[in-house]
Amino acid sequence: MSKLLTPLLLIMALANVGLEPSDASAATPGLDRITVEITPVHADVALGDTIEMRVTITNSSEVARDDLVAHIDVTSPDRGGSVDPEDWTATLSKPVGQLAAGASATIDWSIQPISPGTFQVYAVALAADADDVAGSNVLMVSVTDQRSLNPQGVLPVVLIVPAAVGALFFSRLRRNRA
Repeated sequence: MSKLLTPLLLIMALANVGLEPSDASAATPGLDRITVEITPVHADVALGDTIEMRVTITNSSEVARDDLVAHIDVTSPDRGGSVDPEDWTATLSKPVGQLAAGASATIDWSIQPISPGTFQVYAVALAADADDVAGSNVLMVSVTDQRSLNPQGVLPVVLIVPAAVGALFFSRLRRNRA
């Protein structure tokens, strides 16, 4: 029986040789050679201000990527948890596009904090076929509360519109009495 089993195992082993990819280009590359960087690294803003940030994704591998997506998130170490990033920007994810081997892509984002405090913004590069992500450095955001008697210039409207409506009301009331 052993004489029959040895050739059978040899045939099975030879048949399995062709099942594995023979070169690295046939395998799906991970994201270990993808780097993500956010600039600036610190922003001091007042509540309501907009922060312009730039996310640079670099492909240091020898394989081009056309499936990368950049995604940003916001967290607050002061509050011990996550912040709803959709309140800061309408676009959380953006496609990177074709990224050749050794090339970089730059994505600009505008974010607007909605509450005072200290926040951390970071970005990741994702791909549908990868089992990892490439993470960025952190953009530290310090947001000061901005209290104003006239936020966004609405005070004249708040005062004039009710006064005009009241004046019209009293003028009609006078006219109806006469």
